[in-house]
Amino acid sequence: MFDSTKFVLKQLAGGQPTRLLSFKNAIELVMILPGKTAKKVRQQFANIIHRYIAGDLTLMQEIQSNAQSTAPVARMARESLGIVSVGIHAAPEPGLVSLEINTVTGPG
Repeated sequence: MFDSTKFVLKQLAGGQPTRLLSFKNAIELVMILPGKTAKKVRQQFANIIHRYIAGDLTLMQEIQSNAQSTAPVARMARESLGIVSVGIHAAPEPGLVSLEINTVTGPG
């Protein structure tokens, strides 16, 4: 369950202390927020979980795309997992790839 201890107070340039959240905690927060936008996000999460459990192989393409993305949200997500770089290489079998994941603690 989400609680207020997950917020971190930071003094930003010239302003009042601001409550900040880690990427992981922000995901937890959106799961309990009211409103239409939060509801849509929860529905998207449910769809992803459904596809994962069902073995939807198109998730692999989306994961590969996110791994190569330079979008801020993709970078923040990778950094929150300790992933500093992801390399995607063709595998010996057609249609398959191998991932090289480098983390803060070393290769994955």
